[in-house]
Amino acid sequence: MEQLKFYRVNDAYGCFSNFYSHPIEIDGIKWRTSEHYFQAMKFLDVKLQRKANEIVSPMEVAKFGRDRSLPLRPDWEEVKDDIMRKAVLQKVFQNQFVFDTLISTRDLFIIEHTKNDSYWADGGDGTGNNMLGKILMEVRVLMKKALMNVEIVQGDIATTYTDVIVNAANKSLTGGGGVDGAIHRAAGPEMKDYCAKYRGCKTGEARLSSGFELKAKYVIHAVGPVWYEGEKNEDEKLYQAYNNSMLLCKEIKAKSIAFPNISTGAFRFPFERATLIQRHAIVTGLMRNDLLRKVEIVCFSEKDEVRVAKLYN
Repeated sequence: MEQLKFYRVNDAYGCFSNFYSHPIEIDGIKWRTSEHYFQAMKFLDVKLQRKANEIVSPMEVAKFGRDRSLPLRPDWEEVKDDIMRKAVLQKVFQNQFVFDTLISTRDLFIIEHTKNDSYWADGGDGTGNNMLGKILMEVRVLMKKALMNVEIVQGDIATTYTDVIVNAANKSLTGGGGVDGAIHRAAGPEMKDYCAKYRGCKTGEARLSSGFELKAKYVIHAVGPVWYEGEKNEDEKLYQAYNNSMLLCKEIKAKSIAFPNISTGAFRFPFERATLIQRHAIVTGLMRNDLLRKVEIVCFSEKDEVRVAKLYN
């Protein structure tokens, strides 16, 4: 099997390293890196956990965690693998670049390659356990499994037979052009009256309504961003529009949901960029929702269907 080796953060696939400079939030706490979280979890003393997170350098926090003059939690050997899994999952959930990089590895055998570690890495000569590499491959399997529940089709989302359809809404929630107008027309006037009660919706947020006269039982009205050349945090706002829709879907225990390509029409969001953000939000949302069995991406044209399918494969 063809191999992929990583170690230093500045090398290819360096984002797989625990030292990769990207914060993750776990249990309401923002950790400087996954290494900070991992080393802090060696201690049951909250003060020591906080002290670990105050250390700027991943290398220095690793030294701190290995200091055996400090009280190591008694169950560390039993829990350390699960703590690493949690860190890797959250890094994938919260960082699109890590997500995109891991999914791009397809079936490559992932190895953390260094003589400095024979448990998390391969020991430099292949005799090590390579546990971090194994966990990355486990997470990749979960990503692929989630992708199998995504279907890309061309059609009219207003006529889709899913439990929920997502409306690419404007901030007023009272209807507009494109997908928004089509859904409101098919649902009937009661939808506009119902949505008016929300008194609008901020960009990146989502609101729930009945489907009224639609085939879908529910509609989630998600407000995507207008594209301003990436100068107004549009990527994050688009991600949140999808992510908040997935969270609402989980809340109502829906088993199927259909999405349009939010913000790629009149809001001018670059299509490929928007689709990769969509893929990240939807696949990780599926990974966190065992009840959701099917996600449809309903494209306006056959050309869009081909473009989306290419990016998902």
